[in-house]
Amino acid sequence: MSSSTGIIHLFKEFTESLPTKLISKNTDMRKEVVDVVSELADELSRGLELAIIRLQGAKQLDTEAELVAYLAESRRKLVELHSEFKICRGLRNLRVKEKTLFDKPTYAVEIAHRDRVKQLLYEMEKDERLIYDELGTLLQDAESLAQRLKTKNAGISDVQKWLIGQIKALRARQDSLKTLAREFIENARIFAEFLDERTQFEPIDGKSGIGGPALLTHPIAEGR
Repeated sequence: MSSSTGIIHLFKEFTESLPTKLISKNTDMRKEVVDVVSELADELSRGLELAIIRLQGAKQLDTEAELVAYLAESRRKLVELHSEFKICRGLRNLRVKEKTLFDKPTYAVEIAHRDRVKQLLYEMEKDERLIYDELGTLLQDAESLAQRLKTKNAGISDVQKWLIGQIKALRARQDSLKTLAREFIENARIFAEFLDERTQFEPIDGKSGIGGPALLTHPIAEGR
């Protein structure tokens, strides 16, 4: 399960910190922010996929000696895989893209959570964040299991059962990332449609238009 400081938690806070109301009012900005959220979810999911591939490799081994060596090397191998497949570089590129997005003159509007958004992106791009925070427990368990297997306190069947459970849990985290991204995108779309509808029926005198009481009671505006 993802920890309160892990990637899923950070990504959830990231999507919740984005200025949904502002994004929905600006078509160009909405498209660019939606792209960033989607790409970020994909990049984080790709990092989790490397761990899944590593675990699936262990399922192909059928001797205790092979499994002991394979599990014991998982931490180092995952660090190498994240470097080889440029996971952290991809996250850094997204951070630059996000900063450029909100610094554009056409989007120069006060954003209450701008600093927090940038801080969260910085946290998610750290090389060790995905591996040690999100996968830390898994790696500790793998090392412990390797030691138990080596001392005959666990068998190959125990390892296979553990591998199946871990792969299932990682898939669930990937699904969580996709769900959070999809919910953010859907909220932005619904809010945009609501604002368009308000504009169509806005009185000529402008006394009760966008930003009035009706907008403030909209479920998305209230964060529901």
